[in-house]
Amino acid sequence: MTKVIFKIIDGDDVQAFFPELAGDSNPYTMLCYAHIGQHSAAHEGYVVQGRNANPREYRALLSELKRVGYDDLKVVYRFTRNDWRKRWQQVNRKVPA
Repeated sequence: MTKVIFKIIDGDDVQAFFPELAGDSNPYTMLCYAHIGQHSAAHEGYVVQGRNANPREYRALLSELKRVGYDDLKVVYRFTRNDWRKRWQQVNRKVPA
């Protein structure tokens, strides 16, 4: 199962953020996906901006994600410290104390 957060940050474009998946070599970034541009990295500070999208707003992006291979998604509305730890492990291969 892959956690996903759907947010509207600028205007009315919905973006998907994967809180357990590192966006790049910085554990404070997470993988994100949008209709235009597809995959990129987003910093946690960016993700907390905007508002959570409702199911009607994210329906099309959820369908697109399933078409590109994300079959087992769990929609959540915030990221946790444990999500950060999982990203840290992906980047550093060990958990900080």
